[in-house]
Amino acid sequence: MQSPQLIPRYPGSKRRAARYPVWDGHTYDLAVVPFGGGLGWSQPALNAGHVRRLIVADIDPAVRAVYWAWAGQEPGVEKVLNGWVELMLLPPFNRLEPQIVFDHCCSLIDGEMEADRCVYAAAKILLHKLTFGGNVRANAQGKLNVSLRTDWDKALAGYTYTLPYCPTARVLIRDNWQAAFRAVSGDNVIAFIDPPYYAPGNGPRVKGGMSRAYSAHGGEPRDRAVLDMFLDAVSAAVCDPRIRRVVATNYYGHWLETIAYDSDGVGTVQERAWVDYSETTGPMRDMGFEWFHDLGPLQAMNNRDFNEAKAGTVEQRTIRHEGWWELGGVRQHGRVQQMSLLEVA
Repeated sequence: MQSPQLIPRYPGSKRRAARYPVWDGHTYDLAVVPFGGGLGWSQPALNAGHVRRLIVADIDPAVRAVYWAWAGQEPGVEKVLNGWVELMLLPPFNRLEPQIVFDHCCSLIDGEMEADRCVYAAAKILLHKLTFGGNVRANAQGKLNVSLRTDWDKALAGYTYTLPYCPTARVLIRDNWQAAFRAVSGDNVIAFIDPPYYAPGNGPRVKGGMSRAYSAHGGEPRDRAVLDMFLDAVSAAVCDPRIRRVVATNYYGHWLETIAYDSDGVGTVQERAWVDYSETTGPMRDMGFEWFHDLGPLQAMNNRDFNEAKAGTVEQRTIRHEGWWELGGVRQHGRVQQMSLLEVA
């Protein structure tokens, strides 16, 4: 059975069509995805026939190695990855094997060991499976800051990875967003711009979301350079007459909350203030993105009402909201009913 996702548990995936209905019923000759990540929308869209070709880019070489394996249907990735899983699940004479495999994958991704692309891609895929929440965090230098999840054995029980199908010669891979736009051809193109998110202002959880994507771009979520990169990519799409539709996502604001925990660890919100990201919303409106949708909070998993370990304490937390902008095409999110491929035909 083929795996439903190219990189399982990749954070920020846009696979949920009900929440992220990128497709508007029109079949596009080309989709340009300048910040590919886990290809949560792009890979299913290609296989479903919503787009005929893809240009995908990512600055992380390990992510591009996965793209290469997928586009070439390279079975060596499956052989390596499933071999590691089998080793981790061997009868436990000791508990060294799981940690050895995990550390080996980390060393490969951090560039401390040389590997061919199949092994490199396999390490990237398995790390997202083996870290909590799939969040392969990094420090400011871009080195991994992760540990093996405690329930790794349950996560791997019965698990076998198979590359999702990819039509032959339909995917062009580039190493940065600028190169992705330079490769655009034809005049029936959609751009889906889903970058590392810019999250300015106060908040203890800003660095908690740091990934290699941020460090590769020379910063963290609070750096203006991250926002400038997003706005530059949007501008490139808007200024290209061949691109008929542009969909862009980013944070646009957050709730800043102060929570007090009683002696039982039950939390109560004492103060709550909305912090608007005018640095994001203003430039987007200036570029013609007047239509906007609030996709809601992205950190619901951290907003627990009960935490015994925090009994008697007070903390601040941020609940970040995701924004969705569209230019061209048909507006989604309940405004229209999406058509099936049979209806389009």
